[in-house]
Amino acid sequence: MKLNFVLIVGQGESIPPNSLARGLCKVWNKNGHKITLSPCIPVKGDVGLLHIDATKISPDVLSGFDTDMPIWNRHALDISKRRVSHNLVGIDDRYTGTVVVKTDDNAFGGRQFPITQQHLYTLKRRRQTTIDTWMDMRVLPLNT
Repeated sequence: MKLNFVLIVGQGESIPPNSLARGLCKVWNKNGHKITLSPCIPVKGDVGLLHIDATKISPDVLSGFDTDMPIWNRHALDISKRRVSHNLVGIDDRYTGTVVVKTDDNAFGGRQFPITQQHLYTLKRRRQTTIDTWMDMRVLPLNT
């Protein structure tokens, strides 16, 4: 039985070349299945895969899709650190070891991208403020 897999992506997004979703598409295609890329526009299919590059996704994104169509990640609409991780250190905790500092708003709430000195310079100019350390910028320094 040949299936129609619907990959639900954000507007203007595509499937990254080295992603698991791209690998799945190759396997499905090789086995004769149809693959439909949908930029959040409801389409008919047998199975869906929600693959949007964002920390939080509005439930409205899936509102027009058939509720009978199984969609992987249908309920993974908020993958922010505080929502999915239980390994959090609070201000009153006695833990004294090394920690990784992360925020809920990956890449300042936007898409993730490699941080370069040019990005830091641009962000600093945009904020028009004095930024002395990575803590002010909320990004770790390069090569850490």
